Amino acid sequence: MELHLSGERKYLSLASIRAAPPRVISGDESAKLAGCAGAELGPLLPQLAEDETLIGVLVASDGLVSAPITAGELCRGVLLHTDAAGTLLSSLRAWFPPGVAVQPSPCGTHVGPLSLKGACCCVLLPKSVTDALAMSEARVVGHMNGDHADSCLAYARGLCGVAGATGAQMTGVSCAGFALEAAVEGEAKLRKLLVRFPVPLRHASQVRGFAVELHHAAFAALGLHYRLRHGYYRRGALMAIAGVAKAIAKRRVQLGAVGLAAAALVVAVAARRRVG
Repeated sequence: MELHLSGERKYLSLASIRAAPPRVISGDESAKLAGCAGAELGPLLPQLAEDETLIGVLVASDGLVSAPITAGELCRGVLLHTDAAGTLLSSLRAWFPPGVAVQPSPCGTHVGPLSLKGACCCVLLPKSVTDALAMSEARVVGHMNGDHADSCLAYARGLCGVAGATGAQMTGVSCAGFALEAAVEGEAKLRKLLVRFPVPLRHASQVRGFAVELHHAAFAALGLHYRLRHGYYRRGALMAIAGVAKAIAKRRVQLGAVGLAAAALVVAVAARRRVG
């Protein structure tokens, strides 16, 4: 299992997870998962006890992302690895006991303790970072959908491997990456996707740079013909021109300020001479 902790990437091996003291689910806790065994997250992630301000999200292999979970509640989560018959599960399942990590289910059908199949990554960040990310989320989503719809579609096609995507919209930003909903040819329902950040997030201010980096990575993956057809080079040229124009305007403002300061100095010197 991959672990992102304040910008650093680490790994918890399946062997270490399975070697941890087992936590067996009782029938009172879950009729469906009774008898399944796993490892509690608290002992596996001592960072949670060391810094109670940490906030975490769990990510599934299919791109589903949990809502943020406090350190205290994460400690009580269990990574299930064995079923009631003692057979190893094909993938880990993150499970929380009744009343803990209560949130809408990944499929959106109910609200209850998180139970996430295929858990493959845990992202931990200080609350200050997740709060800043939440505050900027609506602005980032609006900007990407309003001005960079081509990037969202390229993310879906080039980075998520959905070649049949005909359109995509960003629906959210988490410490794990950009959430998308893509319309796919031949599919009635929108497909939910996660575009993982290229490196673990450390600060909310990194999101803009990640969006640009992923834009170039997505178009690179889609090939020259796609880049030519979808205006990749034209947009790049326009952005370069805009950058030059902005730099020139800034330089003019700076020169204007210097000129005004020089003029003020001349006036002051002249006035002083008259007085003298």
